[in-house]
Amino acid sequence: QDLARVYLKNAAMFPPRETSGPALHFVAVVASIRRIAKRLAFVDLVPPGTPRDAEPPGGALEARALWWHPDGSGVRVRLQLILGHQLGQRLGNAGLTAVLRRV
Repeated sequence: QDLARVYLKNAAMFPPRETSGPALHFVAVVASIRRIAKRLAFVDLVPPGTPRDAEPPGGALEARALWWHPDGSGVRVRLQLILGHQLGQRLGNAGLTAVLRRV
């Protein structure tokens, strides 16, 4: 199955919404998930093809700083999703639970 089609199909789950900043689009792979509570999780994302177990001398935090900052500064940053209260307000508790199960 064509992975690009799967990504695009699943991306429709979260339609764009107005924010104070620019809208950004990422194609990423989940590197780690930390469930903090029943309805709260931190999800680290890395670019597709990135070895998940590679760790440079700087340690694990630097290993995940694989994205270029969108401001064009050339600074590398980590990409982390925080799935919790605000997403629950938008999708409802059942929707948040479904998202947490799918991640």
